[in-house]
Amino acid sequence: MEQTAPSQPRHRAGELGAPPTVAPARTPWQGVAIWGGRALLALTVAAAVLTAATRDQWTMRGFDDIGSPTSPIPNVALGMTLAVGVIWHWVFGLSAIPETCWREGGTLVAPTVWGRRHIQLRGALVIPFRLFSQSGTLHGAFLVDRRARPIMLLEPFQSSGPTRVQRLTGQVRPATFRQAAVEYLAGAMWGFMTVIAVGILLGVLDVCTGAMGHP
Repeated sequence: MEQTAPSQPRHRAGELGAPPTVAPARTPWQGVAIWGGRALLALTVAAAVLTAATRDQWTMRGFDDIGSPTSPIPNVALGMTLAVGVIWHWVFGLSAIPETCWREGGTLVAPTVWGRRHIQLRGALVIPFRLFSQSGTLHGAFLVDRRARPIMLLEPFQSSGPTRVQRLTGQVRPATFRQAAVEYLAGAMWGFMTVIAVGILLGVLDVCTGAMGHP
């Protein structure tokens, strides 16, 4: 966890190479990810509204042994809300894929589900992290600039290493066991935040619609 010095960003051109300064061509799956995030949020809201509007009808169909509704309407709303909670940072436009980002001088340009975010790197707080996945270790970083604008850089499926993120942020840290442990800890904290986000969204849905049924 480190804050870039206002007068001299930590950029080591000899180690990282020049940062990408041209907008990369969007691949088909990246387009699907962006439009899929928009569609998921819109459909989840629609499912929640439908669940609330038809509550009298689906409650008449009864509940199972553990108190969950037997109607598919609230269960679909619950499933979609769970999905939104798991990837809430992506759906709400707070994260971007490193391969789609580039630099414009001292500004990081990050395409998100809801448009481009511009993060001033001078004086920005940069927190690298690592996550375990089936394809290996995923490398990412949290950034918050001096105007309190946040962004998370994370490759959702696979990662060839931290180089792309380091080139975008202009920072490199020693490849030591201690640094790796700190980054995995930051990733674990992010996972904990995701669990909290899921709980909050499901709780709001239940309060508004009763979708989780009766105990």
